[in-house]
Amino acid sequence: MNKMDNLDGKSKVCLTSMKDLRHQAEELITKKQSWLSNDLLPIVPENIGRILHELEVHQIELELQNEELRCAHLELDHARARYFDLYDLAPVGYLTLSENGLILEANLMTAILLGLDRKLLKGNPIQEFVAFEDQDIYYFYRKHLLETKEFQECELRMAKKNGALFWVHMIATLAKDEEGVVVCRVVINEISERKKAEKEISHLNYYDYLTGLYNRRFYEEKLVELDTKKNLPITLVMIDINGLKLINDSFGHLVGDELLKLSGATIEKGCREGDIAARLGGDEFVIIFPKTNAIEAEKIIASIQDYAAKEKIGSINLSISFGQGTKVTEDESIQDIFKNAEDDMYRHKLYESGSTRSQTIGLIMTTLYEKSPREMQHSKRVSEICIEIATLMNFDEDAINRIGIAGLMHDIGKMGIDENILNKPGKLNPDEWKEMQRHPEIGYRILSSANEFSEMAKYVLEHQEKWDGSGYPKGLKGKTISLEARIISVADAYDAITSDRSYRKKISDADAMSEIKKNAGTQFDPDVVRIFTEKSTVK
Repeated sequence: MNKMDNLDGKSKVCLTSMKDLRHQAEELITKKQSWLSNDLLPIVPENIGRILHELEVHQIELELQNEELRCAHLELDHARARYFDLYDLAPVGYLTLSENGLILEANLMTAILLGLDRKLLKGNPIQEFVAFEDQDIYYFYRKHLLETKEFQECELRMAKKNGALFWVHMIATLAKDEEGVVVCRVVINEISERKKAEKEISHLNYYDYLTGLYNRRFYEEKLVELDTKKNLPITLVMIDINGLKLINDSFGHLVGDELLKLSGATIEKGCREGDIAARLGGDEFVIIFPKTNAIEAEKIIASIQDYAAKEKIGSINLSISFGQGTKVTEDESIQDIFKNAEDDMYRHKLYESGSTRSQTIGLIMTTLYEKSPREMQHSKRVSEICIEIATLMNFDEDAINRIGIAGLMHDIGKMGIDENILNKPGKLNPDEWKEMQRHPEIGYRILSSANEFSEMAKYVLEHQEKWDGSGYPKGLKGKTISLEARIISVADAYDAITSDRSYRKKISDADAMSEIKKNAGTQFDPDVVRIFTEKSTVK
């Protein structure tokens, strides 16, 4: 029987003290004396017995030591396996480099990051995997590590085998290998997603989200930076998009946003390298022209204007007003130059934007007629009736012309109403009717934006008010409603009830006149009704 088979569980514990081993061996020998025959003891010399005893003790000591070594080796193997698992399967790259930058060892993640078999990495200079543009970063990083012998870290781009670049955070420290040779231990952690997020945040901080130009924050910081003697003369150009509010009110903010994007692209197209174009907010832009005098700036502005003249969104032409100011000497305030450019821009806008708004209003009417063809005939008919009533009431020629135009445009606010509501075949539900009631206010905003239509805007705003105060949008009563609006109200109602609608049939002219008379003093001005029903030729 193997003597180790007789060891109890406690005896198999790995021991570290030779004294303990000796003590255990002595105890075992004492217990195992029975395996020697007592009959043989007398014939064995005393010294031979002691020798046998010692040999037995040493044999057991060796067996215990072997067991301890075996346990230690097993534990070491397990630890080594755990280390290599952690090393190879770590979510970051681990590298060991020689002092001159050659790869001595790399884990599995490093091979995955660089797109190469791990065996092929060994012996290659790490510089080969650093992006060309970032070689200087790596050079100074390595130089500081070797000179200071202190922990170093940096961020740079590395290249995969296929040339694709990715960002890493690199940490390095010096150490000595088993033979005492200095090596470099490097950890590389991919941070491409973080860099992408940082870039997006930086873009939001300094760029206008809609146009892609710089934003006000960047402009203000850059202006301070560029406001130096070496950049003189420096010219600021203020830019404003004509008619944007009118377009937003009439065609919606999506169309307005498209116009802003187009404006930004057009401005950027005309700028040179080194010029700073920014959107300040709303429809206002600014350009900084370093080392540019007024004459040179005018040439650039003319170029941008030429580009803008060729651009449009649908049928809407792009119209831009410019103003400029130039700083020539150091003692001039750059903020005063900005104010000069702004004032110059508003002077140009006074006569440029008026023409643009008039053109836009004409386009709005055309677009409304395209949305709802019946609106064109209705508007023309209302205009004719308004002109006739105004003539019968002895209006002067200018007043007759104004009310004729107001009658033609009285429903221009319907441009801002959903097309499905405008052309709904049946009666409107309460929500749809509430939406429809917005059209006088929308029409007012559209027309009041143009000087030549500002007076008529009031008539359009009030044409749904009623004599007894039950109308909308303000609930005006009696003669607090403008006379022109009271005339439009009668003309509008008469044409509406004498025309077919999807939800009802038209009534005869005679019945319509009776209906108008019936509502005199409640819905309509009694004097206007009397003149219309007694003297008009439309019946």
